[in-house]
Amino acid sequence: MFRRKWNVKSSTKSSEKTKCHHRIYGNDLEKTVSTVFRDFINILITYPKLLIAVINGPAIGVGVTMLALFDMVYASHEAYFQTPFTRLGLMAEGCSTYTFPKIFGKSKAGDMLYLGYKMNALEAKQYGFVSELYKSDQMDEVWRYLETLSKLSSESILAIKRLVNKWDQKILLEVNAQESIELLERVQSSDFIERVKNLMFTKSNM
Repeated sequence: MFRRKWNVKSSTKSSEKTKCHHRIYGNDLEKTVSTVFRDFINILITYPKLLIAVINGPAIGVGVTMLALFDMVYASHEAYFQTPFTRLGLMAEGCSTYTFPKIFGKSKAGDMLYLGYKMNALEAKQYGFVSELYKSDQMDEVWRYLETLSKLSSESILAIKRLVNKWDQKILLEVNAQESIELLERVQSSDFIERVKNLMFTKSNM
């Protein structure tokens, strides 16, 4: 009897220890991902050459926020932009808490960041978030146009971009650092975990 009871306790402790390890490993993984993501955004902030994006469909989350760090954005008429952070219980990222109010104004930035407003390509162009629009069958023309940039003075482009970005760069790095800290906190929160579970459950029953 004693021996059997000891085995049961041992099994329970082992199970608890395993759960503990899973929790620790999970936290470590989340911290690693957060660090990698922070470093990725920092690269975009400090990148010395032109950053040009071509969007031919839906852009969601960081696929939207990082575009504010690009120098030129071309989008098809079918593209749209959405940041459903609060639906998932996440923190806004990609420096959007700083860049979006500057680009869209406080009110529309609030629609995007708080309410997950879906912005179409035409509206994005009107706000200056998108440089130019193109039809889906004009992709080759877009690439040909971008190739003409190679004929411009690279030294001049680099010098201009250095000064354009100089004044905001320190602020953006600070914003990214703070967003990354709070994003990690949100990812580890029970609110986020429950929302993801509910979303997966809903999709599995569709």
